[in-house]
Formats: sequence, C-alpha cells, structure tokens
Amino acid sequence: MNHKKQLGIILFLVILVYSVIFIFGINKIFLSGDCVTYQGGDTSRCLGIAMFPDQFQALSLFSISLLPLLFLLIFTKEAVYLAWRKFALWFLPISALLIFSAPEYSGGGFIGMSYGFTREIMSMTLAVLFFVISLILIIYKSIKLRGK
Repeated sequence: MNHKKQLGIILFLVILVYSVIFIFGINKIFLSGDCVTYQGGDTSRCLGIAMFPDQFQALSLFSISLLPLLFLLIFTKEAVYLAWRKFALWFLPISALLIFSAPEYSGGGFIGMSYGFTREIMSMTLAVLFFVISLILIIYKSIKLRGK
C-alpha cells in the first residue's frame, strides 16, 4: 500500500479517536456539571477537562502529538515514513506498558516508581518524548535523503 494512503488512514483514525475523546470531555463538562462544581461556573477554564479527560488522558496526548507529525510525513519520501513507522511501532507499545504500569496516584513514598511518577506525568513525558524524537528522526532522514 502506498505510504500516503497509509498516512491518510492513520490520520483519519487519529482524528476520529480524538474527536470521540473530545466529545466525551464536552459531555462530561455540560451534562454532569463537573465544570460548574469544580471551576466556579467558568466554562472557559474547563477546556482542559474537555481536551484531556482523565480516563483518556494518555490517548488524547498521543493523538495530539501524532497530528502534526502525520501532516509532516505526508510531504516526505516513503523512506522517511518507513523509518518513522519502525520507530513508532516499538515506542508506542512500550509507552503503553509504562503508562499502565505507573500508579494512578502518587503514594508519596521513596520506593520504586510510587514517588511522583503517576500515569498523568508518565503520559505527558512520553508523549513529549515521542514527539521530539519523531521530529528529530523525520528531519534527520529527510536531510539524509534530500539528494537521492
């Protein structure tokens, strides 16, 4: 399958998944009244709740980090996409394993990963790391393959 077609399918799926997450977040704000209760009724402060609902925070962070990368990959050569895909196929499952093995709340202890490494922090750190490494990889491969 053509790499542009694959990227189109992946882009469609990422937008679809994030749209469902965003609709879930909007639903949580307006139907459950969480925003009114916790934010004093100011719905502009509740955008974070809509964009990154607690249950789907890791998925929404990775979706947002994937969007600009996928748009960038559409304009690159197939070899750049294949190198990025190879990286993403091992990074994303390892990230999921690390995120789900992290505790939901910090226990405050000094033993193991219970001190400070919650799922939320792990999700943010790994999403940023994925974005930065992907961007470096795409730029490096594009420059390397420029003349070919």
